[in-house]
Amino acid sequence: MLNKLKTFFIPKTLFGRLIILPSVSVFFGFLLVTLVIGYNQYNYVKEDIKQDSKTIIKELSATLEKYLLLNDYGEVESIIRRFSLIKSIQSISLIDEKAKVLLSVQKNLQKELVLEINPGTTYKNIKEHTIMFFEENKSSYISYKPLGDTSHNKWVRLEINKDVSYSKLVDLFIIANITVILLIAFLAFLIFKIIYKPMQQIKYLTSFSSTLHRTFGSSCKVESSIDEINSLSESLNQLSLELLKNQTTMRQQNQALQNFNTQLTSRVEEEVLKNKEKEIMLFNNARLVAIAEMIGNIAHQWRQPLNAIALQIQSVQFSYELGELTKEEFNEFAEDSLLQVSYLSQTIDDFRDLTKDTQKDEAFNVSQTLSKTFNLVEASLKNASIVCNLDIQEDVMCNHSNANALSQAIINILNNARDALLVKAIHKKTIDIQLKQEDSKIQITICDNAGGIPADILEKIFDPYFTTKHQSNGTGLGLYISKKIINKDLQGFLEVSNNEKGACFTIEISSFPKLN
Repeated sequence: MLNKLKTFFIPKTLFGRLIILPSVSVFFGFLLVTLVIGYNQYNYVKEDIKQDSKTIIKELSATLEKYLLLNDYGEVESIIRRFSLIKSIQSISLIDEKAKVLLSVQKNLQKELVLEINPGTTYKNIKEHTIMFFEENKSSYISYKPLGDTSHNKWVRLEINKDVSYSKLVDLFIIANITVILLIAFLAFLIFKIIYKPMQQIKYLTSFSSTLHRTFGSSCKVESSIDEINSLSESLNQLSLELLKNQTTMRQQNQALQNFNTQLTSRVEEEVLKNKEKEIMLFNNARLVAIAEMIGNIAHQWRQPLNAIALQIQSVQFSYELGELTKEEFNEFAEDSLLQVSYLSQTIDDFRDLTKDTQKDEAFNVSQTLSKTFNLVEASLKNASIVCNLDIQEDVMCNHSNANALSQAIINILNNARDALLVKAIHKKTIDIQLKQEDSKIQITICDNAGGIPADILEKIFDPYFTTKHQSNGTGLGLYISKKIINKDLQGFLEVSNNEKGACFTIEISSFPKLN
């Protein structure tokens, strides 16, 4: 329904809008003028009624006062009846000093005068006034005036009918509305006569323009008294000729463009393949660098147990040469050696698991993975006099992801924190590692106290080849690879921020990542 009304008042065609919209605008304009005139006329009539009422009641009270002084009530009745014959008057009442009606003459439905003597009606509101005053209800205007200027023993009440008084106002409204309708009809006819032929010409030109893509070189012949339509016709004819001239050129250009697109597609595919190979190479290079660093870390971790085994062998050999080697000492040596060998073997297993070249997604214990990863770099951190504070929630599981990928990302972040602390003169270097899980969200935070990352490079920290270190000390790929791993392989995100002590890296993954 609303759409139909909208289409009616706002037609889709220009011809319709030129007819409907001006007509509607003129209609509402004249209607507004009529309402304004009516409102002003209403106020004028209302004020005129008050003036007439004032004039009538003054004349009536002056006449009645003379005969009331003579107690000639017969003449009083006659005067009231005579004044009641005025068309606009509905009733006239004479009221005594106690506010009771003494005499009342009013018109019934048949416009006949009805006389009532002492009807028992009381108007108590009179006592609140000392001079002439007015009231208004739905059907009439009422005026009150005391008889005499100094004495208020009696009052005259005059009621004027609104319907009779407003009859002229209704006539004015009818005349105004008829005038508006006639003016609108005349205007609509005038608009129709003026714009019909030009609109037909525009319609033809519109139809011609819509077929230009199929009729290159054709022309339209329109002769109009309106310059704009003639200009439009000439422009369309010129456009038709230009389209005809350009048709062959466009075909040649389209063929050339197709050939270029074919070549471009081939080059793009080659570049994508090269970039993919380059990315794989970068990833492998970064992985090799991480493995080299882990080998160095393992060398540091092996030095102490190997030295302990060497000392124990010397001690056993010395006791054996002195003939003081007991079975208990030998068993103790064997147990200690087996513990050290077991530690070395576990280190080899952790390193081997981490360096497995696998893309397999499977369930794994994040807590254990984080602990194993930390064990591989612990010696390197201790050698740099860095204290690590671990807050690892137990038995945090990731149900479908790559544990090795997570370990590599964490190692890169820890190495970055270590390198940042090495160049700072800090009395107590610390790295805080926290693992927690809330619902399905797993969060790992790694924070240092190296003073943070400058704000101007904070957004560049994950860019490839971006590094604040000397080229001999860094490749600028560690954090780039870490972010790539977290985003792509683990379907999580990695972000960095500064706290009051230093930089803080946050890894967030889901315990139920989406399957690829």
